[in-house]
Amino acid sequence: MKRGIPKPGDDSPDTDRTSALSDTKWRKIFTALDVPGLQLNLMKVKFLNSDAERVMHVPKTPWLQTPRAFIDSLEFGPFPLRDIEWIEFPETSQQPNPSPTGTGRVPSTSMRQDVEKAEAILRTLGKFPMARTPDGLRIYGYLPPSGLG
Repeated sequence: MKRGIPKPGDDSPDTDRTSALSDTKWRKIFTALDVPGLQLNLMKVKFLNSDAERVMHVPKTPWLQTPRAFIDSLEFGPFPLRDIEWIEFPETSQQPNPSPTGTGRVPSTSMRQDVEKAEAILRTLGKFPMARTPDGLRIYGYLPPSGLG
C-alpha cells in the first residue's frame, strides 16, 4: 500500500471499499460544521492510500475551493475529497501551544470538542455514514468491507 498524503489526480481507489460520500456531501458536512460557537477544531483523517491516521484542523468553508474536487488544508496542502477514507472528531483534542521564545517544545493543551453538537447538526442534514467510536464521532467516506454493523 502506498504511504503519504494523496496528491490531486492520484487515483488509486481501494477496491475492497464502497464509496459512501461524494465531493458535494463532504462539502455539505464541512460547511455545516463551520458555524460560530461550535468548538470543533481538530480532526483525525485517514486517507485511502495510507495506513496512517493524521491530525488536521477542521476545514473552513473557504478551504473547500468549490467546484473543485479537492480541499486545501493548512497541514497537507490540497488533496482530493474522494481520497478521504474517514474522518473522526475526537471528544478531546490536543491543541499545540507555541513556544514563547520561538524555540523548544511547550506541552499541548487538552480541549473538549462539541462532538455531540456536531453530530446533531449533521443528523439534521440527512443520513451520513457515521458511527460513535471510543474516541469520538467517525464519518466514513468509504464503507469498510464488513459494513458499519
